[in-house]
Amino acid sequence: MTTTQHFKLRTPVVPDARDESYWLQSTRPVDTTPAPTLSGPADADVAINGGGLTGLWTAIRLLESDPALRVVVLEADHCGSGASGRNGGQVHSWFESLDRLAAVTDKDEAFALAQATADAIEELHDLQSNGTLDMDLRLDGWLWTASSRAQEGSWEKALKLCAEHGVSPYTLLGAAEISRRTGSDASYAGVVEQRAGSLHPGKLMRSLKNYAAAKGAVIHEHTPVQSVQGGRQVVLQTPHGQVTAGKVLIATNVWASSIPELRKKMYVVDSQVIATAPVPDKLDALGW
Repeated sequence: MTTTQHFKLRTPVVPDARDESYWLQSTRPVDTTPAPTLSGPADADVAINGGGLTGLWTAIRLLESDPALRVVVLEADHCGSGASGRNGGQVHSWFESLDRLAAVTDKDEAFALAQATADAIEELHDLQSNGTLDMDLRLDGWLWTASSRAQEGSWEKALKLCAEHGVSPYTLLGAAEISRRTGSDASYAGVVEQRAGSLHPGKLMRSLKNYAAAKGAVIHEHTPVQSVQGGRQVVLQTPHGQVTAGKVLIATNVWASSIPELRKKMYVVDSQVIATAPVPDKLDALGW
């Protein structure tokens, strides 16, 4: 027997140009051709609701495994307009969370997850090096430091688990080296993960969209999904059309809370990012 469920989805509020993140505002000329709005019916093997990092990378991975798949991505605004284009642009592995990951999985699974994040960083590096993606990736290191007694040695559990698996992503730092790297004497002990750093989220999202399309993903922007009806085939209804798919991925971040089964599994994480006027001379002097 096939059961059918029907969900009305909360449509993301589409910001005007003034509300776009700094990253997306500064890269608007890079993405001059919006993907077309869905008009009429369409069929897919996999339909992806959400054109952020999760949605686009999933489309890429699916098409790498099977280029014949029909993958359709539906984005309410433009790709990256949500959290994917509004983050701090920081890039580092999950090795720093090994002890916390192991507490909710086990040591081997925790290490596999952390290693996957390290592999992802190397993939980003390779994709930028060969010209596939443009994201201003810089792997100049990430410092985990202590500026009080309570913070001293907070990295030791993670380093111990890394050693047990034969990896050493971190190097110990003393006060002098931390001061040299940061220009501040506030921190006096810590470690550095050298294969970590930063990227430009706006550039990444603009070029990731084109990369997914080149792989064969059919992307529709300005196409909010209003409802999802499940059954033997899943139907995603939009204002001007619908997609019938064998499988669907909901990749809309907080807006997925429209689905009761998912809302029970979600909690809110919030952060603030501040952009200042450019200070290249100060950053160059610090080596940042």
